[in-house]
Amino acid sequence: MSSLTIIPVVCAVIRKGDQYLACQRSETMREPLRWEFPGGKIEMGESLFAALHREMHEELATKISIRGILRASSFQQNHKVIQLNALLCLMVSDAFELKEHKASRWLTAQEFPELDWCDADLEVLDLLQINTLEDTRWWSI
Repeated sequence: MSSLTIIPVVCAVIRKGDQYLACQRSETMREPLRWEFPGGKIEMGESLFAALHREMHEELATKISIRGILRASSFQQNHKVIQLNALLCLMVSDAFELKEHKASRWLTAQEFPELDWCDADLEVLDLLQINTLEDTRWWSI
């Protein structure tokens, strides 16, 4: 019997107005050309916040303000379990640069179904459409 490897990952759910930033994976990445919230693996000894700040610097050359944590979700892929920690964020400035991704798009929650999302992000998409989360207005605090 084989054991599962757990991979802790963090992603940034970045909001601007009523839109969220989606990034398209490049052709050379795992799950090529699918869409995701930007982020990556948490390194040994790294906190969620430190990991996300590092990833945003590496992937988007930008700084973020973390506003909250969504419920963590897990997704099994082959012999791995991706443990996804989604953090609600705002960009400190509007400037960013795609360092690893092919494309980016700002879209509303209603537009989420237009894109081919990575499976690990699907539960996050569902959570973002819950009215009680929207009612908190977490992005304007």
